[in-house]
Amino acid sequence: MDALDDITAAEVLLEKRIYNLVLFHCQQTSEKGSKACLSLLGIILADEHRYADFLQKVVVPSSGKLQNSFKKLMVKVSIFENFYISARYGVDKTGRIRLQEFRESDGVDAFNSANDFLELCFKFIELKLDCVLPRKKEELTLYLKKNYNQLIR
Repeated sequence: MDALDDITAAEVLLEKRIYNLVLFHCQQTSEKGSKACLSLLGIILADEHRYADFLQKVVVPSSGKLQNSFKKLMVKVSIFENFYISARYGVDKTGRIRLQEFRESDGVDAFNSANDFLELCFKFIELKLDCVLPRKKEELTLYLKKNYNQLIR
């Protein structure tokens, strides 16, 4: 559900022309969508990781008819992962300052790719659970509470 908040934030930030944060929230959207797919397959990522690697090794091979769609978007997802630190913090893990400017086209491309990827994650989960999930946060919250209450804290 947090991925829905991130894609909404990215959309608002795109309208405000704050492209570095658009990329950050697109990365967060793709990471949270990825983790939803991985958790459905019994993989929980808690340590430092590259979620795109897990997607490539686990989700893509088990995605059936969605496999080609995942493969097409994997390039974008990997790029998002590389922008995570610089788009949000402007400094890397070694303390070096990174000044990277993003253009409108970067923001639009990232938003469209993250939105497509999130939809693909929904389809993957629906395929595995044999159900249709609501796309709006409020409706999804109600659906999860109704159908998976025993797993929600």
